[in-house]
Amino acid sequence: MTKANKVRYLIRRTAVLPIIFYRKFISPVKPRCCRYYPSCSVYAYDAVMKHGIVFGGFLAFRRILKCNPFGGYGNDPVPEYGELIPEKCWIFVKKKLRIKKVKKEETN
Repeated sequence: MTKANKVRYLIRRTAVLPIIFYRKFISPVKPRCCRYYPSCSVYAYDAVMKHGIVFGGFLAFRRILKCNPFGGYGNDPVPEYGELIPEKCWIFVKKKLRIKKVKKEETN
């Protein structure tokens, strides 16, 4: 593990300390009420550790907003890197790259 990776890991680990505190001290006292699997606290921990503080925090916040009586339920794992951009966005990116390529060829 390089020094940059160690620093990145320590920053992420520090950011999830409130989640760890919640899971160890608050969650055992409360009844299980999360509609999803894994629970929202596990999801938040995994999202921050996998995707970083900013994007992982965004995913955790989005998940907490979905966890309500009108939201869904069931299995909802943290998305992998390839699953984060919808297919339509990739089509848009490909078209944009194709336009840039054509413009470069026209200028040459």
